[in-house]
Amino acid sequence: MSGKGVILIGSPKPGRSTSLSIGEYLKTKLKGHGMEAVIENVGGFLKNENGPDDLVKLIQDHDQIILIFPLYVDSLPWPMTRALEEIHARGDLDNIKGKGLSSIINCGFPEASQIETATSICEMFARRMGMKWMGGLMLGGGGAISGNALESRGFMVRNVKRSLDIAAGNLSRGEKISDKAKRLMEKKLIPHKLYTAMGNMGWKRQGKKNGVDLDAAPYAK
Repeated sequence: MSGKGVILIGSPKPGRSTSLSIGEYLKTKLKGHGMEAVIENVGGFLKNENGPDDLVKLIQDHDQIILIFPLYVDSLPWPMTRALEEIHARGDLDNIKGKGLSSIINCGFPEASQIETATSICEMFARRMGMKWMGGLMLGGGGAISGNALESRGFMVRNVKRSLDIAAGNLSRGEKISDKAKRLMEKKLIPHKLYTAMGNMGWKRQGKKNGVDLDAAPYAK
């Protein structure tokens, strides 16, 4: 089984994002397993009245639907939430039942476990729509990728790429994403303390650029 796949990017970030980087790499790997896949940003379907209907048609025309997005407040970002709400609002869609649905979620926190609730939301949506839940991958420390192509991030993303390699094989064969792929994706990209230190430096740099002192404590005694 190979079929066709659609990778739906749910990042509200304009331009390149970590979600898009993951989607581009996965698309290449799916093709290597004989599955043709397309990448679409769900935000584009929310800009006009007929957009949600076009999104439903896109899903109906593919066998595997892969949601890729960043974590926002322990949940899905608004474009992905709105897209799923629009699909659900269209009722009992027979042409969607039985299709595979999976998720690949990244977050800025170092711990991938922060993503568990959002993954459960995607699984619940699949079951509510009568789709086949294929599993979810959770990536912590996604800020270290920051929209760059995975091939350019070297040794740091070796486990991310191995995980996507395995997942692509699973999905192209109509199988659920394996536990091995999940474990690989959840491995830390860099040590926790180093990631936190780099993140703090980045926040302070942005603050300085925008005239804000993040260390200021004007009401401290």
